[in-house]
Amino acid sequence: MDNYKKIGTIKTIFIIITAISLAIFVLKKEDLLIIIILILIFLLYFMRDPERDIADGIVSPADGIVTDLRIDKDGAYISIFMNIHNVHINRAPISCTVIQMKHMDGTHYPAYGDWSNNERMIYKLFNKEKNIELEITEIAGIVARRIIPFINTGQNITKGERIGMILFGSRVNLIVKHTSIKWCVDVGDTVMAGSSKIAEFKF
Repeated sequence: MDNYKKIGTIKTIFIIITAISLAIFVLKKEDLLIIIILILIFLLYFMRDPERDIADGIVSPADGIVTDLRIDKDGAYISIFMNIHNVHINRAPISCTVIQMKHMDGTHYPAYGDWSNNERMIYKLFNKEKNIELEITEIAGIVARRIIPFINTGQNITKGERIGMILFGSRVNLIVKHTSIKWCVDVGDTVMAGSSKIAEFKF
């Protein structure tokens, strides 16, 4: 969770910069001051991290709109597109163990289009109780330039726990590698990380 703590530090720095800006520019550079404050307010709003009541079943790993949903021989797949105004903290869909993490460099094309070659972070997770493997992929988009993981390989995480953050909007994909899944959402639905039930096991 070291990176998660860094997010709080960054917020503190923003506040300090705002205070310094007020002291330096308020009397002589009102226009510049307004611009600085608006930028900092936006950054603080973007990096907000509200507490969530964690739902039953399999919960959404991200805030956003469901853009793809299917179940095939490889398991259950859902894709969630995150707009700039969404909370960008991603969460664990069920309690599990982190068995692998892999960062892949790539392009920064819009995540609502062909994102197949975009930069991404892949988390492979395992739920011992259900004997099921999951895979979460955080995908950077045209504006997003940084994916910050909060967890480490070998770590046990609980459902709804914060796993990472994508800066400035993108996409999160989840694969539950089992076909005995019932989706509780449809394409076009708006979901919230941790507090939206997106699926349930049928066994």
